[in-house]
Amino acid sequence: LCFHECTLKEGQTGFCLVRRNVKGTLVAETYGELVAAHLDPIEKKPLYHFHPGESILSVAANGCNLACPFCQNAEIARHRTRSRQATPEELVKMALEHASKGIAYTYTEPLVWYEYLLDAAKAAHEAGLYNVIVTNGTIDEEPLQALLSHLDAANVDLKGDEQFYRKVVNMCLSSKTIEPSNPSSPSSRVIPSSPSTKSTVAQASA
Repeated sequence: LCFHECTLKEGQTGFCLVRRNVKGTLVAETYGELVAAHLDPIEKKPLYHFHPGESILSVAANGCNLACPFCQNAEIARHRTRSRQATPEELVKMALEHASKGIAYTYTEPLVWYEYLLDAAKAAHEAGLYNVIVTNGTIDEEPLQALLSHLDAANVDLKGDEQFYRKVVNMCLSSKTIEPSNPSSPSSRVIPSSPSTKSTVAQASA
């Protein structure tokens, strides 16, 4: 799933703070544990050409696989905090009750709470809702491909170039251009978040 590929002893938690080794099994301890749930303008994601003018239910669980010193959400991204339980079905119900046409997985790093993200995205689509992800883009190919058909928009939020990531985030950043299998499909369109001039998914190594 993640470039860290943590090797965990019994009871240890991975760098992302999401999974723990429990008797030889990795358990996603933050599954369904929401630490944020707000109605935001879609432009705050920020997405401008996707359902403009609408509000979207925006949610997060604890966890991130980076430790950026400038992170505005570090309190919930890099620490375990008080949460409220919501199954994927309850999350969909919450969105419908607030007249939101979609759900945004944001604030922390949704790719590290992948199991919940995938289940919630599937449930949202079944209910006719759209899915948005705001992410640092660090994910392995296989889980990415399993997720893509359940997403409607993504903001791959790159903060700088390779030199910036090496100096400030203490990691090596490389990029892989997104190559849609069907370039003519509207679902294949990618709007980069900048500062990159290409549409990219980040691939990182410590």
